[in-house]
Parts: sequence; C-alpha cells; structure tokens
Amino acid sequence: MSIRAPVDVGEVVKVKVDTPGPAGMGLAHWEDYVIYVRGGEVGQTHRVKIRHVGRTFAEGDIVG
Repeated sequence: MSIRAPVDVGEVVKVKVDTPGPAGMGLAHWEDYVIYVRGGEVGQTHRVKIRHVGRTFAEGDIVG
C-alpha cells in the first residue's frame, strides 16, 4: 500500500517551526507530516517552498 505525502515538490505551505532540527534546520509539521525548514527558527511561522518529498518527511526553504 502506498501512502501519498500531503505536499508536492514546488508547493508553498505556511508552517510554524516547533522544534530545532539538525544542521540549522527547524522542524515543522503539516497534517502530522514532518517538514524540515532550512533556516527555520523555533516559534516562527514561515512560508516554505518544498524542494524534496520523502515517504516520511519533506524539506523546504523559506520564501518571501
């Protein structure tokens, strides 16, 4: 059974970073799906453009 990620590459989502992540990334959640935000700061809400989508997590960059 294949489970589809709730985001797609190139999509922009608004998320709040809730946990510090590895290597200068912040960790946010979108519909219980983990999104690593490059440069994301805990407690801040960011618009994030998704650049990688995996089965259990995505990675994105802060935009505008």
